[in-house]
Amino acid sequence: MTRTTVTIDDEKMDLLRSLAAERGVSVSCLVREAVDEKLAWYRPPGTRPKPKGLGMGYSNGGPSARELTEADPGDLAWR
Repeated sequence: MTRTTVTIDDEKMDLLRSLAAERGVSVSCLVREAVDEKLAWYRPPGTRPKPKGLGMGYSNGGPSARELTEADPGDLAWR
């Protein structure tokens, strides 16, 4: 484990100390939990999953965007 120094304003430090006392843990433990939570969803560039589609797909049998733009407005019952 590596030691580091973090600068935190006095109000936040007071809150951290209060929360740590309530939970019966150290402030260091709370900081490590916060870092773990922040990094849980991080994926370095190059390791992120590629999108599976570009928004194109099945339109539930309705007209496609291209069909709607090419259609005569009078032909569309919903307009």
